[in-house]
Amino acid sequence: MVNEKAVGKGFQALVFISLAQATNEKIGEFERALVNIPAITSAHRIFGEQDYVLRVATTDLSDYQQVYDTQLSTLPYIRKIETTLLMKEIVPFRLCLDQ
Repeated sequence: MVNEKAVGKGFQALVFISLAQATNEKIGEFERALVNIPAITSAHRIFGEQDYVLRVATTDLSDYQQVYDTQLSTLPYIRKIETTLLMKEIVPFRLCLDQ
């Protein structure tokens, strides 16, 4: 685990992505493309209106805009991207172990 603030990546965003087409081949291509974007600190396929949620860490809003414009918006098969900026971390990452 890396503390994003400690390495200068304290600007955090959740990015929700809906795909235009969701065949197995296109899902695989999309997911392989996610791996090549270093600013993505986690990526999850989800149920619901959106298909994916990504956590993106950058230095600031300007850096996020650059990642959005040059990397996120160019991902294949995207229908819609929504960004939510993180205000405050309440519960950091932790393992959930049976008690």
